[in-house]
Amino acid sequence: MTDPRGLDSISTVPILKRIADRRREGYVPDPAYSPPPPDCDTCGDTGWVGETLPLGATGFGAAKPCPRCGPAPRPIAPEGMTFEAFNTYGDHPNDYKLKGALKIATAFAAGDWPVWVTFLGSNGSGKTHLAYAMAQARRNRGERVAAVRSSRLLAAIFAAMGDDTPGSPGEVIESYSKIDVVLLDELGREGHTEASLTRISEILNERYVERLPTIITTNWSLEAIGKVWPDVASRMADSSLGAIVDLEGVLDHRKRG
Repeated sequence: MTDPRGLDSISTVPILKRIADRRREGYVPDPAYSPPPPDCDTCGDTGWVGETLPLGATGFGAAKPCPRCGPAPRPIAPEGMTFEAFNTYGDHPNDYKLKGALKIATAFAAGDWPVWVTFLGSNGSGKTHLAYAMAQARRNRGERVAAVRSSRLLAAIFAAMGDDTPGSPGEVIESYSKIDVVLLDELGREGHTEASLTRISEILNERYVERLPTIITTNWSLEAIGKVWPDVASRMADSSLGAIVDLEGVLDHRKRG
């Protein structure tokens, strides 16, 4: 598909197929995880596009930031994922966690402490709802924000290793390391190889050092994260920078009456 501005969009189908075929650096996607369609149809959530130029022309083969979402996918909170629509219930002993989570989330949205927020919890606990509401609020403040699933982020990084894919792994990593705010959704669903762990750690460690606002959601416990990413778990637990929001034990909102 050709963008009306003269830029060719990148289909994620050949990219993901190439990743599966080559298994670069031992990267193996989680076979139980089926990623949803990309948020950006122009670049397929890679954040980069190539311009159609004659062979040998100046700029041939160079990558350009996606004209729709920039060098990283822009967050678009799904319909209904707002603070106003977040239900804290009150009919279950663990529902107090929802009230605490909402308080921390709105503080982050306003630009106050915490700088990092990590949501731990099972499916349906509300962590993704709050995370997207936070990301949308920061974007509404005029900040550059990227929201991406960890598996899709790694797909973009490894796809950039392909000979016919614009951009480089370093450029993709830098875009997520430096952008104003990042929402990294579903950490732990991306396959746990040395290569994938290194890429995720590189991005999060850079954001920690620079004190850049970061939102993380995961189904894992902090202890489980520490066994895989000890450096990342340590940064999550730094109370001077961030907060851990534990929603484990909260009932799945999809199963409530």
